[in-house]
Amino acid sequence: MISQVSHLLAELLDNATRFSPPRSRVVIRTELVSDGLSVEIEDRGPKVAAATYEEMNGRLYSAPPYAVLAENAHRLGLFVVGHLADGLGATITLRRSVYGGTSAACSASWRTGGWSGTGPPWRRPRPPMPTCS
Repeated sequence: MISQVSHLLAELLDNATRFSPPRSRVVIRTELVSDGLSVEIEDRGPKVAAATYEEMNGRLYSAPPYAVLAENAHRLGLFVVGHLADGLGATITLRRSVYGGTSAACSASWRTGGWSGTGPPWRRPRPPMPTCS
């Protein structure tokens, strides 16, 4: 699970830094929410039309035909992000940032995907240590 989360965040950060002007800031915000984790990555990239955000959000959750994938291999990032998010039971939403770039909001619940039980994985009680008698 850790490798999937790392890969997901790496893909989002790669997109944010790639499409932002040199020396501009990419801001990452994380917050524990009532039933999971929220991560937002905000860049200062070029303005994107509302219709383009709609198309990009659609690409997060639908695999294009193989021929389209082969011709657009340089645009696989969103498909990969969507696939990883789906495996984690997370949701990703892309929207315009207040700074003019793009904000990628990711939220994951402890109750979905690979996380079972209640509460964050690092806060769950450990099973008792075996004892020798």
